[in-house]
Amino acid sequence: MRFSIIIPIHNGANRIGALLDTIKAQTFTDYEILAVCDSCEDGSEAIAESYGAKVFQTDAHNSAAARNVGLDYAVGDFILFADDDDRWMHRYVLEQIDRELNAMEYIPDVIQCSFVFGEKGVTVVGNQRIWPNVWSKIWKRNAIGHTRFRLSDFPADDLGFVNQMLAKGITVEFLPLLWYDYNYMRPGSSTWWLEQGRM
Repeated sequence: MRFSIIIPIHNGANRIGALLDTIKAQTFTDYEILAVCDSCEDGSEAIAESYGAKVFQTDAHNSAAARNVGLDYAVGDFILFADDDDRWMHRYVLEQIDRELNAMEYIPDVIQCSFVFGEKGVTVVGNQRIWPNVWSKIWKRNAIGHTRFRLSDFPADDLGFVNQMLAKGITVEFLPLLWYDYNYMRPGSSTWWLEQGRM
């Protein structure tokens, strides 16, 4: 298996289909989708299953725990994370990533890619900044190893995980591939609640 795509879901029935549409449209098909439903009460599981996702459940009310479940079951050589309210930008994402990986003499432990950051627009990676998110990156699964998201880092579990990985001395490459559309400040999201000062 080339890619494992891990998606934590919390009551995402009204939005997860849009993300999964962009994944199922991919021209490259050697991947698995691991959808981890965290305390879902709205039929999110059935929607994810209808797209062929492997569905798991947790009752942690914590995206870090959901991502950890995905990591425990992932079998792909590379890990991609996605949030349930985001999108991939086109149907050639995995094909382009695979082509880039095949062209590399040495494959780093993590590759930071460019992304769209909601209304803030396109963020193009440079050679100096690792963004504190997990979804704009291509992670080598064997580099992650036994490292897991710390539940105490929620809702900034992305940042905590990235810092843990950097502390391990991982190798990093920067690639200006633009494929991830982050739905910044969706009302009700963790980011939105943080901005409201209510988390």
